Amino acid sequence: MLGVAVLGTVVSSTYQHQIAPALTGLPNEEAIGTSAEATRHAAGALHRPDLVQLANDAFVHAMHTAAGVAAAIVLLGAIVLTAAFRTSRPSQSPNQQATTPERAGIG
Repeated sequence: MLGVAVLGTVVSSTYQHQIAPALTGLPNEEAIGTSAEATRHAAGALHRPDLVQLANDAFVHAMHTAAGVAAAIVLLGAIVLTAAFRTSRPSQSPNQQATTPERAGIG
């Protein structure tokens, strides 16, 4: 669940950063830029259809950013797990002779 919260925060902050320049000068621009749906609703109320496309573009960019962050976290986890579970095998020197059942006195 923590991963969902982190990625949601990435989406939200990226969206707000992307849409902010388009909202400059609009009434209540902070509330309008909180989500893509809020921006679309305001676009209809303000008769600004251009804001709908800007909201969509900013949202898609935010989702791509979150997907990149998620991929980086997964890659980092894979590297850590690979390093943590790597087992080193002791190498046999040429002077060591393999133990056979006959040498062990079993056969």
